[in-house]
Amino acid sequence: MSNPLKTDEKAILSVLLYQFLHEKSTYSSFKEFNKVVRDNFISLDDLEFWFTRFENGKFDERDDDFSISDFKSMLSDDKHRLRACIFFEFLKEIRMKSEFRHDAVFAAYKRMSKVLDIDYSEFDFCFYRFMKGVFNLDFEYNPEQIRSFSDLPFETVKIIVGKLNFPERCCIRKLSFKLRNIVDDTKIGINQIDIRITKFIIAVNVEKLPTSRMEFKYYQIGDICVVDHNFRRKQFKGNNCLDLASNDLSILLNTSKICSLNIKFADIESFVNFENVLTLLNTQLHVENLSLHVSNAEQVFKILSYLKPGTLKSINVYSKQDPWYNHEMELRAGLKMDQWRQAKVLVWHRNGFPLPLEQLFHFRTILAKLPYVDSLQLQKIKEALLKLHHIKYWYFRSTPAHPIDDNEMDNLFGPITHGVRHLEIPNTNAHYEITATRHGVGITKRNH
Repeated sequence: MSNPLKTDEKAILSVLLYQFLHEKSTYSSFKEFNKVVRDNFISLDDLEFWFTRFENGKFDERDDDFSISDFKSMLSDDKHRLRACIFFEFLKEIRMKSEFRHDAVFAAYKRMSKVLDIDYSEFDFCFYRFMKGVFNLDFEYNPEQIRSFSDLPFETVKIIVGKLNFPERCCIRKLSFKLRNIVDDTKIGINQIDIRITKFIIAVNVEKLPTSRMEFKYYQIGDICVVDHNFRRKQFKGNNCLDLASNDLSILLNTSKICSLNIKFADIESFVNFENVLTLLNTQLHVENLSLHVSNAEQVFKILSYLKPGTLKSINVYSKQDPWYNHEMELRAGLKMDQWRQAKVLVWHRNGFPLPLEQLFHFRTILAKLPYVDSLQLQKIKEALLKLHHIKYWYFRSTPAHPIDDNEMDNLFGPITHGVRHLEIPNTNAHYEITATRHGVGITKRNH
């Protein structure tokens, strides 16, 4: 069957308008059209003529004035014109690439959906019809004949979903319950997610190596929720900023394998708002390294309860610590969680770790500020060093009001030799090098 983009005037003009709506230059559109349709079918002068008419709101030979939205509707509402544009996208995938891949169909659909309103099921049906060599743009069909995206083989859908970015995953998730489950199960690797929550703004940065980076900001202006995405702005009237951000964040967190998750809460109210996100999660989060700026230690364990056991490697906490609140009773259960017990690294800044020191001894690496380091604390540290063999590096920082006592250090760990104290580890060929200043005690495991 002949190529309708060479014989069908209505189809040709529709594709020229479709190219115009993509806002490419006249010359690049000219090169693209002839590379796809071939045989230098259209001249640059002809294309410039039609693009000038479109810019002036003219179409065909009529003198009516059209807006851009009129042009889009003209293509979307006319089956013949719409199929001509699908056929053009089909030719681009077939002729401009060395080999055809089935996930290219969705890539072509994404290009078209930026300009025209079209259901994926119809695009997919027409595309594969053209692949069979049936180029008739006026065919009639039973809508039940159309296979939907979710009808594709499961493995094919997973491959396509795995290549989508976050906004695309949000869109495809809405198509069906089956696709929502596939998107949620097909987790993508994310290098780092940074979340900052205040009374006025929710900011999210997503970094996926080697080059992908996305930024989102949600904030309220009256009854309008404003969303900035990579410097593009959308406004949603009548929407609550917190609800919209919570929904997006829950999808992002649910569908990702996260290397580093960093969350900063400006105050307790901000943490309460983030709990709205946590209630929307349908699975525990896959996070390897967690960093939190919180108001108190209780918030740390609340976040930990939403993480998948066995995946967390390090915990980094900046705690403001409310001195008037007794956390210990509430936190005892948290200390028994696998998420806490299985992590290997702990960094605890700002105010001191509020629980007994021995609750830290399972960590290989510790950098923790304590309310004080006295002789009893030092004795507990020494007993742990002699008993445990997993320790790599520990550093305990004291407060200025409770400086480290050199005499106690000498009594427990011996005198300083070559700038450090040494503690032999029984039945091994290793020892600890121990340094101490007024501000803290550092312990490093060394082999002889």
